[in-house]
Amino acid sequence: MHLKEIDANLLVTLDALLVDASVTRAAERLGRSASAISHALAKLREIFADELFVRAGQRLVPTAKALELAPTVHVILAGMESLLRPNKPFDPTLSVREFAAASGEAGELILVEPLRQRLQSLAPSVKLSWTPSSRAEDIDALRNARSHFVIDIEGTAVAAPDVRVAKLFDDTLVTLARPATPSPHGSRSRPPLPPPTISP
Repeated sequence: MHLKEIDANLLVTLDALLVDASVTRAAERLGRSASAISHALAKLREIFADELFVRAGQRLVPTAKALELAPTVHVILAGMESLLRPNKPFDPTLSVREFAAASGEAGELILVEPLRQRLQSLAPSVKLSWTPSSRAEDIDALRNARSHFVIDIEGTAVAAPDVRVAKLFDDTLVTLARPATPSPHGSRSRPPLPPPTISP
């Protein structure tokens, strides 16, 4: 099959199915009927000679082939959006986007919620959702756009060359206790610690 025979909207449909894992939700996202999405999926299966998705309860689970295609599809669609976007300065107040961040509860409290509050004033139409992170699924969630960012406060090494990693900041942990509380490090006396300070 030649490139000229492929409708670019099929890739848009494939991307939506990878994100939503549901024909109904993909149809709602794209403003199309569920039957149109099912027809597009049938065409995609014919093109790639693979089922692409198999049903597991109410969800569609991507096959190995679909997971292999996912990163390339995301890059292609991002390039097409960039090509078609008007060449004018970025205005965050006009941007309409949705991002999904995954982290532990501490990351949600320290980073995600403050960022969400800043977006309300700087970019009111940019939404940031949060889901609990899972070490076993974080990389797969990034590759399939279920998460756009994963925040790991432990700084665990990532053995995935297609995932970019950036250090946000260094932090330390302290223990707070009453003066009479025995030291967890033993009975040896220690000089009192200075009161903790919080920096902006």
